[in-house]
Amino acid sequence: MKKKSAPSEPGTVRRTNTQYFKVRQDGKKRSKRQRNKAGRSFAKRVILLGVIGYLILLPIALLSAVLLLKANVTFSTDDFKYQLGEGRSTLSRKTYSYFRIYRDGVYYIDMDSLADYCDLTTTGDGTNMRYVVRESAESVEFVIGESIAYVNGVPERTGGNAFLYEGKVHIPLEFAKRCFLNLEIKLDTDKNSITIVRSIDEKGKYLPLDFPYKLTDNTDTIVFGDLEVEIQEQIIRQNQPTAPENTGGNQTTSN
Repeated sequence: MKKKSAPSEPGTVRRTNTQYFKVRQDGKKRSKRQRNKAGRSFAKRVILLGVIGYLILLPIALLSAVLLLKANVTFSTDDFKYQLGEGRSTLSRKTYSYFRIYRDGVYYIDMDSLADYCDLTTTGDGTNMRYVVRESAESVEFVIGESIAYVNGVPERTGGNAFLYEGKVHIPLEFAKRCFLNLEIKLDTDKNSITIVRSIDEKGKYLPLDFPYKLTDNTDTIVFGDLEVEIQEQIIRQNQPTAPENTGGNQTTSN
């Protein structure tokens, strides 16, 4: 005798094949793939945001480090103590503003006060200034606004433009240290001070200012074409004739 199956509940349909289970498995697989895809997409977004944040924060961190480093570096723009002579032989002590002494990366000294200290004779018209050693008649000449000097007629680079400040000629300190002999120039950037001291002989007398180029050496040995182009141009500009001044008067003729 055949067994009768239990009657189905009202409103249900008996499934007699495996299609139903296959659909369920496929749905689970799709859900798993969607979850994996969503996870990978989220990870990509997190990585992208991390890269963007790194690119934004790195310059800020570097800038902050630079500013912090600058804050810890002492940079003083205090006035300079400017002294001629030393000890009992001190001629003068003055205070000069920082930006009078330091310009465009170059340290300067007051040439006019140095001329007084070294007993030099000063001549010039405010554009070309010449300083003559009285004992030897040797000289050095500066062109205001130019980085050239003539040491006993020999053109020499100064390393910076000579300039006027309150009517005083200022020249690069390093040039003076290199070309002014019998003179010691002490620069202390920590204490912002400059001390200039003349050399003395065995009897305690000042030695006259001296130069590396001598009057007997210059005119016969200087070849204009061998000079640097910049120095040649400055020499040409210096020697160009100036146009005669127009007095504005009217010429009159007599009959």
